[in-house]
Amino acid sequence: MAKCFHISGDTTLRHSANVLAEDCEGLIVITRDEYLEFANTNLVSILQSLFEFDLAVFTQVCGMGFLLFLVSHGAGNVARWLGRA
Repeated sequence: MAKCFHISGDTTLRHSANVLAEDCEGLIVITRDEYLEFANTNLVSILQSLFEFDLAVFTQVCGMGFLLFLVSHGAGNVARWLGRA
């Protein structure tokens, strides 16, 4: 179970026995099991899925950028040819 601690005026660590961990304004010390449970939550998998490299998205973005370049280059050439006439 998580315990609440605070640093007293003489720089010692004191246990706040009657303070819940949710209301703690000092330090919260958790057990090893609580740490492992926190480390194995879905937060890690969510962060990995958000920041990992996705080849499909990369290919789509590069392909669309190249297609946009070709279309705009062609439109510029057509506008230039029409300007000469």
